[in-house]
Amino acid sequence: MKDLVRSEFEYSIPIDDAQQMLSTMTNGLIEKTRFVFPFAGYIWEVDEFHGAQAPLIIAEVELGSNKENPTLPSFVREEVSMDMRYTNSQLSKMWTRGLRWQAVSARSRFLRDYHC
Repeated sequence: MKDLVRSEFEYSIPIDDAQQMLSTMTNGLIEKTRFVFPFAGYIWEVDEFHGAQAPLIIAEVELGSNKENPTLPSFVREEVSMDMRYTNSQLSKMWTRGLRWQAVSARSRFLRDYHC
């Protein structure tokens, strides 16, 4: 999983700041349900998107280092960590027909095998 590291900042912000960010910095909403489950020694977070981004499902695993190489669940089709089309900011702006089509079979496998 070398070179698949993106910066993330997760911390609480004041509600007034959040409301200003939502009103001035976003182009659309992201609706999703997050599932958390263990698989092959790792904790996976799987987001099932709704609304404009359905039927996309994105799986994420937090690694201790970029040298780790976890076993991927069967529904994972491709690595998209560095594909900017799959960032929340891009997903809120657009969702193309081609990406929607690619997501359908992965979603079916996930729902069949892992839906919590």
